[in-house]
Amino acid sequence: MHQASEHNGPIVYSAEQPPTSTQRRGLSVKLMAYVGVAVIVALFLAIIAANLLLARNHFQPSEAVAQHLSDKAESIHGQLLLLRQIVGNVAVQPTTQDILEYNDTSGAQAWALQMRRFLPQAIGVALLAENGQVLGEPAGHQLGPQCFSDLVRISQGGGVPVPPVHRQDPRNEHYDLTAPVLDEAENPIGTLIVSFRLDTLRELVKNSANANQNLTLRDGHGEIIARQINLDGEHNTHSSTLAIDGTNWQLSLTEKAPASLPSFFSLVTFNISALLLAVGVVIFLLRFAMRRLSTDFENVKGLLNRLTEDTLPDNGLPTPLLRETAEILPTIGLIHRKLDKKRQLLERHQLTDSLTGLPNQRQFDIDFTRAYDFARRGADVCTAALHLSGLDPLTPEQREQAIKVLGRTLRDNARKVDYVAQLEDGQFVLLMFGMKADSATSRLERLHALFLHQQKQHPAIEDEHICGFCCGYTLIHGHRDNNAAEVLERARGALAEAEASACQQIIKG
Repeated sequence: MHQASEHNGPIVYSAEQPPTSTQRRGLSVKLMAYVGVAVIVALFLAIIAANLLLARNHFQPSEAVAQHLSDKAESIHGQLLLLRQIVGNVAVQPTTQDILEYNDTSGAQAWALQMRRFLPQAIGVALLAENGQVLGEPAGHQLGPQCFSDLVRISQGGGVPVPPVHRQDPRNEHYDLTAPVLDEAENPIGTLIVSFRLDTLRELVKNSANANQNLTLRDGHGEIIARQINLDGEHNTHSSTLAIDGTNWQLSLTEKAPASLPSFFSLVTFNISALLLAVGVVIFLLRFAMRRLSTDFENVKGLLNRLTEDTLPDNGLPTPLLRETAEILPTIGLIHRKLDKKRQLLERHQLTDSLTGLPNQRQFDIDFTRAYDFARRGADVCTAALHLSGLDPLTPEQREQAIKVLGRTLRDNARKVDYVAQLEDGQFVLLMFGMKADSATSRLERLHALFLHQQKQHPAIEDEHICGFCCGYTLIHGHRDNNAAEVLERARGALAEAEASACQQIIKG
């Protein structure tokens, strides 16, 4: 859950005027029909030329095998690239950085479990710190000597076949994808390690090989990762080997040589049939287009009526096809932008506090339910209820100024993973994710000190009008709290104690 930004408002469109008929001209019905016929004819001619080119490839089997191998290698490369992107996104998450920076061993276990749910194919998720400590849940729950050695060498830029493949435990044969974890200053603080079963690659190789092919995938040491055998030794075959981009892996393809002459004649017969079919389709589409396009104007008029009633269809506005309707569509777009602007302004007003720009009670009720669900899955979530003190002698303008300063202080100094909302006049809620009870008090005390400092530096706030705040906080106990309301009630009870106390401004509930 991320802190809502005060700049994330609705998109405001300019009230531009619809263009005149001289600015936008479409095609006439007849011209569009002729253009459609020309496009269809050109398309079928292109298909025929492409098929003849493919027929020639039957006499160059080595090029055909190389192309087939390239397509299959690209499929494997695409899967690895997708997984690497996902691993890279996990590595830059604030939670990942916090675990390494604070050496959060218990939090790493919950984080690893959550990441494995996010990555169904993964069998292990772990973090390798700069000092060699492993946090999280690596494959097999313990790294073997070879696994640990490879990962340390990768983190240090050593020469290791990438991705490394480990088969020490037959039940957990896997390959590892890694990504560096950087702190806010872009300095390396560790390495993210995600392990994936080799079975996923074996299934991909099996599905990639057709009935006339043998396909073999080998790792950087030349050992077989996956193999699919569909041919015996009685066929005339052609073979080729290709390296997988971005890895030390190699993919080998053995393919049954085609019967060149019968295949060529079959392909020529297909081309002739396609040409005859193209002529028939052109004649049919010409008559069909003349009838269908005549109704375009009525359809756009009906769409305009729906927009004026605020019932915009999900697929948006149609592309203008006719000169007669091209002048109507800009007006429809203008109406749509005005309605969309009003809707977005209304949504922001309903979910955002107008004074501080923070989420209000309505938005907090939605987001706090999600935070409670995170806590039930093992995440540490601290809920703090804050209330401004010393507001009674202030004027309404001075009260608003103090509320603004507190809202800005909480928003600017909260961590990226924390969440701030204003529920009522002078009442705020702060959700701190990954925060332990023994760290929450010091964190809240720093926020209180920053709030006092901001008021002293504010030119419109006099020293005698500086306010403080009282705070009650509690941790969400996922297995003891029956619902989110109990957590809020406990935090508010601690807040009431802090307000009644003469010596404590921050109390744990």
